[in-house]
Amino acid sequence: MALLHLAADWARPRHQSLLVLTVDHGLRPGSAAEAATVAALCRDKGLAHQTLKWSGPRAVQAAARNARHALLADALREAGGRWLLTGHTHDDQLETLLMRARQGSGWYGLGGMDRVSVSPAWPEGRGIQIARPLLGETRHHLRAVLTGLRSPWLDDPSNQDDRFERVRIRRLLTGHPALAAHVSRAHTRLAALRRAERAALAHLIDSETFPLGDGQLAWRHGAATGERAERLLSLLIQIAAGTATPPDRTATRSLLSALANQPSGRGRTLGGAWIAWHAGWAVLSRDPGCAAAAPSAAQPVWDGRFERRTEHAPDPAPTVRKGYPTPPPARLAPSLPPEPDDWHDLTAARLQALSAAMKG
Repeated sequence: MALLHLAADWARPRHQSLLVLTVDHGLRPGSAAEAATVAALCRDKGLAHQTLKWSGPRAVQAAARNARHALLADALREAGGRWLLTGHTHDDQLETLLMRARQGSGWYGLGGMDRVSVSPAWPEGRGIQIARPLLGETRHHLRAVLTGLRSPWLDDPSNQDDRFERVRIRRLLTGHPALAAHVSRAHTRLAALRRAERAALAHLIDSETFPLGDGQLAWRHGAATGERAERLLSLLIQIAAGTATPPDRTATRSLLSALANQPSGRGRTLGGAWIAWHAGWAVLSRDPGCAAAAPSAAQPVWDGRFERRTEHAPDPAPTVRKGYPTPPPARLAPSLPPEPDDWHDLTAARLQALSAAMKG
């Protein structure tokens, strides 16, 4: 609710359009009434609003989150938008840090949520960037803002349900201010390290990865080692495979070892991608055994890698990219049909979006 007011106050003098989206998962009896309350507030403020209803099976919180992002991305793209604003706070950051620590996350994961990221939904989230403008604000401060505006807010009853880990951690931090202060200081340092690492990854994406067309991309892998190379390879595999989920971490590490210790390889498959390497280059394509069937006429995206053209303007050729190697690395032998005339490859756009988010 605070984000709604603050975003409206920011957008109005700048003549920016806002669309307020509420997802009703239908998991609680009062969810429809809550969505209606937000819709009424938006009418009073002259803001466009849509309630998006999830009609799938009842899901745990993680699955509900994935469904929510897919719904939001579809609605935003249909409205012509590109930025999705969410109301995550500093308190959410601290809770995330402790949850990830319990799960055994490394320092990169403990850096928490990023201020800018790509949508976790794919392919629904193509072209959508997520911004979290309230990460530096506490819930206490935002409630004070709403009180000053004489605006009501809604408390989700599930935030009191101790069956959820986040709720238990929230109670722990609220009941122990000294602990919360320690966690906050740790987060500040870890978040700075994460930002630096993301900037380094963005530089590698810009300088050492190259789209080859037909869903293939090349990576000059000698410039990255260790965990950084592992993170980058995991992202590149997702892009080549057209998926939203990363490959198995142990298997990614094994593949990196092969890249480092063998001058060339006939190829391996991992996470839905096919990876072959020679003379310092790794070339990634779709695993032929995992490729989707031929697309139907109604599909806007095929196999998470190609989007149906909506305009007749040609796509820029990969070779116009600054710094593209000459000669380019050899592509893999054709194992899939070439890019159809009425479809375009999403690889280059996905690389560019990822780099832009990491710089943000």
